[in-house]
Amino acid sequence: MWVFLPAVWPRSHRTWVRRERDRVVTTYEMDIDGNVISKRVTSWTDEDYAVEEEDSNVALADAGLPARPPDRTWYLRSPSGVEQLDDVLRRLIDDADANSIEPWCNSEFVAFVSRRLRETYPW
Repeated sequence: MWVFLPAVWPRSHRTWVRRERDRVVTTYEMDIDGNVISKRVTSWTDEDYAVEEEDSNVALADAGLPARPPDRTWYLRSPSGVEQLDDVLRRLIDDADANSIEPWCNSEFVAFVSRRLRETYPW
């Protein structure tokens, strides 16, 4: 849902680094009572990463934004006086709900978040 956030976040509070391929899938085998019998951890495949990139870029295109740069991880710094980025995201969702805007990666929500970030926070 938040794949668009780096596109509307103030430049002074974002940066990117080359993504290290460190994502994993954890699979559990359980017995009939729900007890874990075994646990298997495997790294994402190139196909897993390609699917994630395609899904993200389709969502961005649907919201009227360009594709994100490949193989990058974005880091966002919270606004001044805010300790947790989750606090910002929660407030944006609450504000969108109060304004009858669906909080999802769509052009209306992207425009709302962009405007609201600039109105609400001292960067």
